[in-house]
Amino acid sequence: MKARYAHIDIARGMGILLVVFGHNWIVSDTKNDLFNVIYSFHMPFFFFLSGLFFRHTDSLAKLSFNKFDSLLKPYFVTLILFGLAVVLAKPLNFTEYAARVLHSTGGSLRTLYGDENGMTSYWSPLWFLTHLFLLTIVAWLGISAFEKLQLGIRPRLAFMASFFMLGAVAMNQDWIRGLSFPGDQYEFKGMPFSLDLLPVTLGFFLLGYWLREKVFNFSLSIPLLLGAVTIFAICHYAFNATMDLNKRLYDDVVITTLEAVCGIYITLAVAHLLGQGKAVVAKVFSYIGEASLLILIFHAFIQNKSYYLLETKLGISGMPAGLISFTLACALPIALYYIVERVRLFALFFLPIKNYWPLRKPQPRMPHAISSGANSSDGRS
Repeated sequence: MKARYAHIDIARGMGILLVVFGHNWIVSDTKNDLFNVIYSFHMPFFFFLSGLFFRHTDSLAKLSFNKFDSLLKPYFVTLILFGLAVVLAKPLNFTEYAARVLHSTGGSLRTLYGDENGMTSYWSPLWFLTHLFLLTIVAWLGISAFEKLQLGIRPRLAFMASFFMLGAVAMNQDWIRGLSFPGDQYEFKGMPFSLDLLPVTLGFFLLGYWLREKVFNFSLSIPLLLGAVTIFAICHYAFNATMDLNKRLYDDVVITTLEAVCGIYITLAVAHLLGQGKAVVAKVFSYIGEASLLILIFHAFIQNKSYYLLETKLGISGMPAGLISFTLACALPIALYYIVERVRLFALFFLPIKNYWPLRKPQPRMPHAISSGANSSDGRS
């Protein structure tokens, strides 16, 4: 593989900006058409990217360690540090806090801790990290099974399509489950590590894995791009369907999936075009993509807090507050990433240890998806 794939770096930067904007007041609170458009493809896109850089040649033990290092480590470090910070301010129910962190769905993390202003969704996006860890392990097992059974591409696609459709239909069912934890009972929506989302997320992940060579060597087709844009627009205009994996919403198995696939191609095409333009544009989006892990982790906290402070302290609300909080939610994690990748102690906690271990030179960067920090070879989250 080539050392760099600029269009994928750019696409990853575009994708994480959509994630942040999707959680912004302008989109999330109004639930308008823009919400439906963004949510119809932005998370499938990151699972697709994760599949591009999945390495099935690694042993299961090596894969598990690497994914723990790049996905679970920053997840637990962040929430342990946050829990300690909360304790300094007010009492904390450790049992419930631990149960929510270990269950790790958007719902359990949404109510992880609420302040007097009812702001409780600081850490919901972190469900992606734990789910991607689970997803990569299951993908390794699934691909190994396919190869052991010597299944051709058609049986594989047929199995995955059936599995995907079953998961998409089941997603709209009531997935409330009671979680028993040291004598207490809590109810969270979804299964631990969002296990119930696997049929759908695995489909997008494997799609990226099977198409990786074509995506790495992306060749823009104008007719295909125009077709994707047309289908994407018609689906949204005629059906207004979307998805919200965090909330277990998948409006239509066919239409919503078609929107996601078209959205993925459109994003790659736009990234390819940006990569052909001014170098500074490509560098900006690429660096945003490199910082995507820290943007994912901290954007909701910064965005929600800054919007609240702008509204209550400065009297700024609505669109202006939304745009300011969006800018801060992107800029501050990027600044933090700049520091983290240069201070090995910080990098040890948030970035893959194999690339930042003391006395070793940082490894050459590879594009990666949302999950793994600056120097991972896989997909993010």
